[in-house]
Formats: sequence, C-alpha cells, structure tokens
Amino acid sequence: MFDFKDQVVIVTGSGSKRGIGRGIANMFAEAGAQVIIADMNEQGCKYTVAEIQAAGYKADGFVLNIADEDSVNAFVKNVKDKYGKIDVLVNNAGITQRVTSRYDACRYEARFQRQHVRHFPYHQSCCRSHEGKKIWSYRQLV
Repeated sequence: MFDFKDQVVIVTGSGSKRGIGRGIANMFAEAGAQVIIADMNEQGCKYTVAEIQAAGYKADGFVLNIADEDSVNAFVKNVKDKYGKIDVLVNNAGITQRVTSRYDACRYEARFQRQHVRHFPYHQSCCRSHEGKKIWSYRQLV
C-alpha cells in the first residue's frame, strides 16, 4: 500500500511487546523503510528489532529518553552518522495513564506536559540536523 523504500523512519516508544509503536514500526518495515526503533527499554528495542529482522526487513534499535536533551542529541547524531538522514518521525513515546471522571485539570496538564511538550527538544534536534529538508512527523494527541 505504501512505499517507504530507502527512507529512514524513527518510531519512538516502539520497544513494547504489545504496543502501538511496535505495530507502526512493523508496518513501515513492510513498506520498505529502514526503521529505527527508539525506546527507553533496551530489551524492548532488541525484541522489536529482532522481530522485524526475522521477517526479512531492515531495523535498528537505539535507547532514547525523549525527555532528556542529551539523550536526544546523542540519538540524532548516531542516526545521522549511521544512515545520513531522517525522513519520518513517528512520535509514539508516552506514558499510559487511566483517565477517570475524577481526573482534574492539574493532572491533565501534567500528563500533557509529559506526553507532548517533552517531545519538543526531540523534534528540534531532528529538524536541526536535516538541513532544511522536509521531515514528516506524526504525533497522536490523545
């Protein structure tokens, strides 16, 4: 359906054995992309990379904490040094939290900060490294 041949696609939060990120990473791999698995969970990264490679597709894994600017900058440098470019960002990393009727505005604001605002340094670093070319970026706003 989609053709991402020769494109470098980063999927954050894709190290979970049962998460959305893992499914997204598999979809891009099947579409021909070089998929970069980025997650705080090193074992999860290895698991997802092995799964994709066992199916005959291209994947690599990196430990990444999107809330840590040094981690982000090192990650972007490593990806650029190894693959030369970044074409697509899928910003799936986040924290699952149950929302109930007792969920107040302060808790929602804290969750929003964790889920969305902390991605800014990651976006900024990836875009800075891309020398004015377009990067497609997806972030769910749930």
